Amino acid sequence: MKTVDRNTRASKKGKFIYCPECGAVARVFHFSWCAVTCCSCGEMVDKSKWLLENPKFPRPEGELPFSLVFDRAYGSFVHKFNEKHLFDYGYYLLDVDSSGSREVWCLLPIEKTDYDDVEDLPQWIFDDFLDWISQRHRMLPEDFSICRRMRDPGLGIMLPEDFEMLEKGQLPDGVIQLKSTFKP
Repeated sequence: MKTVDRNTRASKKGKFIYCPECGAVARVFHFSWCAVTCCSCGEMVDKSKWLLENPKFPRPEGELPFSLVFDRAYGSFVHKFNEKHLFDYGYYLLDVDSSGSREVWCLLPIEKTDYDDVEDLPQWIFDDFLDWISQRHRMLPEDFSICRRMRDPGLGIMLPEDFEMLEKGQLPDGVIQLKSTFKP
């Protein structure tokens, strides 16, 4: 694997580098540093050990990827973000599930379409998405019913706080209460 060396340069849009410990992607705009802490695994990694190619570490068994969980009513914002921003980096966000007012978007390389090829959504892409929404639409994460980077919550998009609501007898977003008319 090719690593960062003294001749490595970044463009105006930055350069992707990959953590040799966990494979997480980071974007840097210059190389005038000697070490950086990986935002994913927390390891302090020397500049010369960062990788320039994705090492494709396998995800632990049963662990779902980090995804964008976003307000379904504003899905067009994600499509525009793909078009105006992510395509330039060779990625796009694909909507993989929706329930109630929520929609899950997973990160894929442009040439891929299968959920098995999904990559973790890096924090910097989520931050860029928030900045893009703020600049283009003058909206903040609080303005949406949900705007969160988290592990894919799975089918039905059940969030941790939804289980608390169910325990209290309340119905979370997207859950439909069924009434049985069956009489024994």
